[in-house]
Amino acid sequence: MKLDIINKQSILSFVTLVVLSVLLGACSSVAEDEKVEEKIEVNQALDTIKSVESIPVVDSKVEVPKSYLYIIQIGAYSTFEKAKKFRGSIKNKISEEIFVSFDKRTSLYVVRLKPRDSRADAEEIRTKLRATKEFADAFILTIEI
Repeated sequence: MKLDIINKQSILSFVTLVVLSVLLGACSSVAEDEKVEEKIEVNQALDTIKSVESIPVVDSKVEVPKSYLYIIQIGAYSTFEKAKKFRGSIKNKISEEIFVSFDKRTSLYVVRLKPRDSRADAEEIRTKLRATKEFADAFILTIEI
């Protein structure tokens, strides 16, 4: 009988070992499957990165059409009173709107005509003004808007 018990225990131990081996083998194959899936995901991510790198580079320096205003300046004075007096004295000589404003860059009160959209128009007016001695120093300011 003792022999039967040893055989039964041996058989039971053997069966337990086989079952454990099968279970462990199955777990390791699941873990390996997960690793394979992980590698595929990583490879797909790398493929995505490669495809991003293959997109042609676009030049970020896009030329945008610029708009300008052309202003004819006909005088500059240290005080507002002098600029205003000059504006009053020429008001009847020019059939244009005349403005007095303070220019921070020069710290002067400037006398200017209304802005023009076209440089050709501004140059034509400046040429007419320069024909008289009083406006010989008239010049055009170009302002980007």
